[in-house]
Amino acid sequence: MKIWFGQTPDETGIFGPVNIGVYTCLKDFPVEGGLATAGPDTDKSALNVDVAAWLSPSGISGNTELLEGLVASGKPIMVSVNGLGTKAYAAVSAIVPPGKLINFFDTQEQDSISYLEQLVWLAAQPAPFAIMAQNTRRFVEAAAMGATHLVIPKSADIELEPIIRVVLPRATGKPRPTSAAEIDHLLGRETSLTVARTMKVGETLLLEDLSVDLTLSRGLSPTLRDRVVGRVLRYTIKPGEPLTFGHLMLEKFL
Repeated sequence: MKIWFGQTPDETGIFGPVNIGVYTCLKDFPVEGGLATAGPDTDKSALNVDVAAWLSPSGISGNTELLEGLVASGKPIMVSVNGLGTKAYAAVSAIVPPGKLINFFDTQEQDSISYLEQLVWLAAQPAPFAIMAQNTRRFVEAAAMGATHLVIPKSADIELEPIIRVVLPRATGKPRPTSAAEIDHLLGRETSLTVARTMKVGETLLLEDLSVDLTLSRGLSPTLRDRVVGRVLRYTIKPGEPLTFGHLMLEKFL
């Protein structure tokens, strides 16, 4: 796994075994050993910069001349699959050698389901894949699906810890992967018991009154459902609000 930043981060200790790099546009200041973006106006004579990889962004993936120039550099090439149809992708795959091709996808404004469908398609391809996104959750999902490169835009405010937690099991051979509950916790979400309807003081909790939801603070674990059925509420609670023992009347006063 390699994470590419628009500029080298000040703190690198959090990354552990995960590699980091810097990406930039070729016309600006290509960083030696970095990831450089080649645009439609890129001069082929400029492709001899000693970069780690090239990024061919959306809109020029069908530029055969440019792709051939990138291939000639001998570096890995991230080819944007945004908007590429089956025939266009087949044409690109025929130009870029299998060992050098990295499928690149910019998430842009996709809804969650469409994005997950795209991740499944990327993970099913023989080539490794890279993701550019604007929020932490998109990167966490990409890392969980096996993305080998994450490209973080300069404008994005990304939390790195949850991404690293998901990457570490694969990078280090750690036997236990990060659980869904841990990922929710890292992203500020908690899976907790709540209620299916607004309930008032003095009402008794029935099984059908309970539900499980993602909440912004920690409540009772769903595994405690049986322990709270039949208990009386000492406070009003609304749907989506995490249920805690503080909401329940002490049994000795019943």
